[in-house]
Amino acid sequence: MAGKGGVGKTTTAAALARVAVAGGHRVVAVAVGDGPLTDLLEREPTPVESVLAGEELDALILVRIDPEEALAAYLQDNGLSVIGRRMARTGMLELVATATPAIKELLILGRLRQLEQSEHIDLVIVDGPASGHALELVKAPASMASIAKAGRLRSQAEQARNLLCDSARTQVVLVTLPEHTPIQETVEAAFDLEDEVGIALGPIIVNGCASPSPAVEPPTAQLAADVPRAVTDAMDAALEEAHLRHQAERELLAELRSAIGVPRIELPDAPTPSGGVDLVALIGALWGAA
Repeated sequence: MAGKGGVGKTTTAAALARVAVAGGHRVVAVAVGDGPLTDLLEREPTPVESVLAGEELDALILVRIDPEEALAAYLQDNGLSVIGRRMARTGMLELVATATPAIKELLILGRLRQLEQSEHIDLVIVDGPASGHALELVKAPASMASIAKAGRLRSQAEQARNLLCDSARTQVVLVTLPEHTPIQETVEAAFDLEDEVGIALGPIIVNGCASPSPAVEPPTAQLAADVPRAVTDAMDAALEEAHLRHQAERELLAELRSAIGVPRIELPDAPTPSGGVDLVALIGALWGAA
């Protein structure tokens, strides 16, 4: 999942994870860094190692990937666990992960690849960072391959690139709003993902769409004669505003459809106190039709 901050990406990721579980799949939902996925899924993160070992797994598993922890795991997998522990105690792990170009992103992709290859998991749903950082994440294999001409890091980069560019294993679901700037950024992100990285796109989810409005007709005739004129005027204005909003959204979504030739899922502008769990049935039905 990828999208501009504030478009409902994390909520949609949580809902999609629940839809997949309802369809009989064992799902790992991955939070990259901090975020509200823990609250939305109402569960605590499970260590990656426990998931890979298949230890008492639920149908829906939450995993949080931290670059520093991923670096420590990489060192351990390559026989350098003692060095990793010493670096962690001295704060050097964070320094190395931050200072080395593309290493943080490559290590995150390495952990995702481990989860994707696990025989215990059917589907991995990643609540990725906002669009700009998400592009940095998926461009990391190419960046590392240009630096490391051989060795383990080169191999890691090639394996990560193979994962990203295999449409049977990886698809990016872009989430946006029916507004000019988010739509424009979504189109730009789609071209970057497909043309520069070679990642396949899944359906685009447009969050917060206005419901179709009826014809704009004064409601005065349907009201009792004693209703104040100010009330009917306010109703007329609200109806007109809803109609104009719907028309503007239709034009933006037509532009989106023209620019990106993938299915589109439109979710209504209906915030729920449950943090999006009520969207499960709707997303499931729409996804099946996409």
